[in-house]
Amino acid sequence: MDVLMTLEKSANATAAIARGVRPAQFDNPTPRAEWKVEQLMNHLIGNLEYFRARAAGKTPVSRDRRRRPAMTRRSSPCKVLLWQLRRP
Repeated sequence: MDVLMTLEKSANATAAIARGVRPAQFDNPTPRAEWKVEQLMNHLIGNLEYFRARAAGKTPVSRDRRRRPAMTRRSSPCKVLLWQLRRP
């Protein structure tokens, strides 16, 4: 299986779980004790945004300058990243 297909499958599985997360759950703990649900979601989305920017040849936005909360974004960072990586 190629890397892009693996990324897409992983992102789709993660998105299916993320769609079920409600704002009332943002402060819930995760298996990683120091992170709450919202922090984990922001981490996942932030990583996709970082790689999307790199794939487009742009400088990624620093963590301090990202909009919050990432959970409210409507575009799919993974779909854009995959499109950019698949371009010739």
